[in-house]
Amino acid sequence: MDSTAALSLDHLNMVPILLVDDRPENLLSLSELLSEQDYELICADSGNEALRLTLKHDFALVLLDVQMPGMDGFETAELMRLNPKTRHIPIIFVTAGMKESRFLFKGYDAGAVDYLTKPIEPAFLKSKVRIFAELYHQRKELEQHRTQLQKLVDDKTTQLLRQNEDLQATEEMLRVQIGEYEYAQQLLKQAKEEAETANQTKSRFLANMSHEIRTPMNGVLGALQLLSDSELSEEQQELVNCAISSGRSLVQLLDDILDISRIEAGRMVLNNADFEIRALVSSLFGLLSLSSRAKGICLDVTVAHDVPAVLKGDAGRLRQILFNLLGNAIKFTSHGHVKLHIKNQKEDSKTVTLAISVSDTGIGIPDDKLQMIFDSFTQADSSTTRIYGGSGLGLTICKQLANLMNGTISVESTEGKGSRFCFKVTLEKGVEAAGNQGAANDGKQKAATASAATSYRLLLAEDEPVNQRVTKSVLERSGYRVDIANNGVEAIAALSRNDYDLVLMDCMMPVMNGYEATAIIRDLSSEVRNHTLPVIAITANAMNEDRERCLEAGMDEHLAKPIDFARLLETIKIWLPENQ
Repeated sequence: MDSTAALSLDHLNMVPILLVDDRPENLLSLSELLSEQDYELICADSGNEALRLTLKHDFALVLLDVQMPGMDGFETAELMRLNPKTRHIPIIFVTAGMKESRFLFKGYDAGAVDYLTKPIEPAFLKSKVRIFAELYHQRKELEQHRTQLQKLVDDKTTQLLRQNEDLQATEEMLRVQIGEYEYAQQLLKQAKEEAETANQTKSRFLANMSHEIRTPMNGVLGALQLLSDSELSEEQQELVNCAISSGRSLVQLLDDILDISRIEAGRMVLNNADFEIRALVSSLFGLLSLSSRAKGICLDVTVAHDVPAVLKGDAGRLRQILFNLLGNAIKFTSHGHVKLHIKNQKEDSKTVTLAISVSDTGIGIPDDKLQMIFDSFTQADSSTTRIYGGSGLGLTICKQLANLMNGTISVESTEGKGSRFCFKVTLEKGVEAAGNQGAANDGKQKAATASAATSYRLLLAEDEPVNQRVTKSVLERSGYRVDIANNGVEAIAALSRNDYDLVLMDCMMPVMNGYEATAIIRDLSSEVRNHTLPVIAITANAMNEDRERCLEAGMDEHLAKPIDFARLLETIKIWLPENQ
């Protein structure tokens, strides 16, 4: 058939289909069957003609007769599959009778997608062709989308090239800025390292200063306490009390500085445990009532009835905050009252939020000084320090501890009328004790312990002569028998010769320190007679990490110098074998 007589394929909505058969009547029959559809039918009467047309047009489908003279359908299909331009065109073989499987496989191997057997069922033919027509439309739509996308990509590429030129124009400027930034980062890193080194140096200095001051202060305060218990005239007693008060103030200042250092270095750790809030408040009242009565001030302390009896938190730090707030209130109040009130602001099944207020009728704080009242080494007026004394660290520590406990602290004040500090903190509820049956016999037990003290033999490992003498005197006055070891080696030798009930161990001693000596005591292979006897550290190393180091070394308790001898005696009673 003359291909020039074929209709043009420029109709976009028509689906081009190639009909290939060497018999005109077959081509005519196929054309009539498909003429009612939107198909553009093109006919070829040979394999060569079909190949030429497939190179010229993009067909949706080829209906290819198998048995043709010259080049049959199989050869035509194979040549179409070898050509990259025509290999994608689907081929359906039209055959009069090759139903054997070997011919079917040969057709599929040649590239056919299906077979139609003559005589052709019209509905079956139309259904087959319709599927490939739809696939053709979809392919054309995809090609159109691809073309549009390609145009978008080209446009975007052009735009990006222009933007790239702009970016390259600013790249040098950014490179300069990055260099400046890296230099600034290097300076910041260097400054940070210098600050950390300075902070470490400060911490070492404070630790060394603490140790060097606490050791002689232990002897001074211990000797003064012993002197205070002797027969003195009224004037002598007053002088001794002044000296004790001054020594304790110096130790308190040292403790405040160490606390500030620990907080600023992020090394302050809260010790959460159950405690009785009313017992804590009662002990504060006992400590501060004397100073308030001496000034003629009414000290009023109340805990609301709905505050749980037992709470869980750091009782020592809570006590420190309240002690500082009450101590300040008493110090700056000359008449009137100081009130502590604790109420239950909010409560759930596990926690309770306390609203704690400390109010006074003292000198008050000027409005322009309220913002700085919690700053370190700051008081509202420089003359205040000269009149009332103090380091200006107490409120700073309160603020820092409140933050550490996830609480808040604030102040309201009117100059000349008084101040009111408010502290809010959320604590867990503690577990209340089953009963106080043991407390009823507490006095009898203490009496029995005191009367039996002479049966206990203690070893004091201490290298400083003054501290040896003072501590031994206090213990012997309480009825204990005391031996002294000047260093760790002497202590191990004494423990290997004699039986002791408890060891008071200084940590920093010549020859062998307390940590090494304790390790030998706990070593079951050593010659020490009792490897489980209580060891209480008595040391001028007062930092939290010092306490942890003592416990890790095998000691049972840690007491920081200068020693509160009442606490020392109470601690000894707790750790004596009878109580254990």
